[in-house]
Amino acid sequence: MSKPFKLLMVALALVATLGCGLLSKADLNQPEEENIPAHNDIDFGGINEWPAYLPPEIPVLQGEIRLVMGAPDAKVRIFYEPLSDQQIEQYLELCQENGFEVAYQIYTREGFPDQSAEKQKAGDYDAVVITKDHYRMRLEYGEDTATLDIEILGQ
Repeated sequence: MSKPFKLLMVALALVATLGCGLLSKADLNQPEEENIPAHNDIDFGGINEWPAYLPPEIPVLQGEIRLVMGAPDAKVRIFYEPLSDQQIEQYLELCQENGFEVAYQIYTREGFPDQSAEKQKAGDYDAVVITKDHYRMRLEYGEDTATLDIEILGQ
């Protein structure tokens, strides 16, 4: 048998196998899925709001929220519209007032000159890690967006 003929036979066998397995819901005598809500009907708890399920010990970062991803039993990522330097400074002060430790991060890339000392002197950082007890957050922001990652460790 030639190679093209073998490929044709395999393709025909797949089509026949898949075709035989296709049955409608009526053929299976299964009920219609009338009670399953459409995606737009599912309540995600306010995707443009600070999640109500977050513990009150975590200070709220004021700003316009674009999207919230995550769940109470997982990491939460909150996407913001651009935040001003003042909003970020106020939030970091609020965190420190509430006993959180604040550590600034400067990213370095392999193969590029390490300018972290210069960036640190200029107050130019890439992210802020905010921790207290079993709470860990990371705030990153740029010109067009800001993200706040929240993780509750040990849950």
